[in-house]
Amino acid sequence: MKLTLATVLAATLATGAVQAQSSIFTGDYTISAGIGGALPMDRSDRSVIIDNNTSPGPFPGSTLVEILGSDALDYGTGFSGELEFKAGLTFGGSAFIRADGMSSNGETGLSFGDSEDGAIPGSYDDGFRTENGFDNQAEIESRAFSLAVGYEHPFANGFTGSVGLMYARVSQDLEINLNPDLSDSARSVATGEGDNQMGGLVIGAGYEHAINQSWSVAFSGNAALLANSYDYDYLRVGEDGTIDQEADNDGNSTVIRLDAEAKAIYNFRPNTKLTGAIGITNYSGVSTGLDNLLNEDNTATEIEDATTDFTYSYARLGLEITF
Repeated sequence: MKLTLATVLAATLATGAVQAQSSIFTGDYTISAGIGGALPMDRSDRSVIIDNNTSPGPFPGSTLVEILGSDALDYGTGFSGELEFKAGLTFGGSAFIRADGMSSNGETGLSFGDSEDGAIPGSYDDGFRTENGFDNQAEIESRAFSLAVGYEHPFANGFTGSVGLMYARVSQDLEINLNPDLSDSARSVATGEGDNQMGGLVIGAGYEHAINQSWSVAFSGNAALLANSYDYDYLRVGEDGTIDQEADNDGNSTVIRLDAEAKAIYNFRPNTKLTGAIGITNYSGVSTGLDNLLNEDNTATEIEDATTDFTYSYARLGLEITF
């Protein structure tokens, strides 16, 4: 008897769920995906090499020949991707799930010439000077990911509006190979790793215009207000594996994410479209390894709060299928 009642109850709930689902969704679904390249465009006003304020130093009175800005670094090119699923709703519009991201790596060789009175800011004026005439290697790794869930509503004349929730993660690491002091030929490595995890509200707008039966163009933009939790870790390790310095900084910030995209759409088949898109995405208020590692206000044990922009552009080719 109990088994019979449980079976009836389960069947009733399942039938109700199916009926509720059929009363919400129209049965029209769209899947779109795009892959391509990404180019980080973020820049900092920090310098890669600064005056070393440690006195008197091994070479008092020597002159720093050059101070290189962070724009001398290669931020690298990398991969960019996007995946979106839309489901039509009976009361109009559609529900969507959208994910996008990028990953890149850049390496730069820098020569400092006669720079014995200078220091990499990551050494924090602690007596670690740059070697006279040595070649430096800097590596930057950048990654970004976002996931949005929400509702899109169509308006007249090809316009749409959307609202939803977003989760995003942004990280950027900078590693510099350097010489601990002029009396030691062994190289050491200074690393700054910045990681951000955030969530909040996103709104968007779009417009699509048909050029002819085969081609159309679309423009879209989104703005998100996100509560961010960031973590920055600094580490300086000698070639013998010993840790010379170690410091970290955790905190919270408000991030504004803005993105804009232009897309060309070709109607390949009745339910299939080919797309080509270019766009740009900016996160304002994040903690990055680049901006923090080159911050001369830091010390060997304490990291000053510092947030900056993380920006990348992209180009993608994609496919859109409706079923």
